[in-house]
Amino acid sequence: MLPIEIFGWFLCALLAVSFIVSLIFLPKNSELDTKSDNTFQENKPIRRKVKNDHL
Repeated sequence: MLPIEIFGWFLCALLAVSFIVSLIFLPKNSELDTKSDNTFQENKPIRRKVKNDHL
């Protein structure tokens, strides 16, 4: 039973460390994503509504 507990603790520690690392490094990259989304929305052509006169 001991090897299963060691594996469980190792997996828990690995997931905790990866979560903490993602919290540290993810916000720095998310600023680039929001800037690229804003530039895409600015360059998107505007669709105009077409009136249906034959109704």
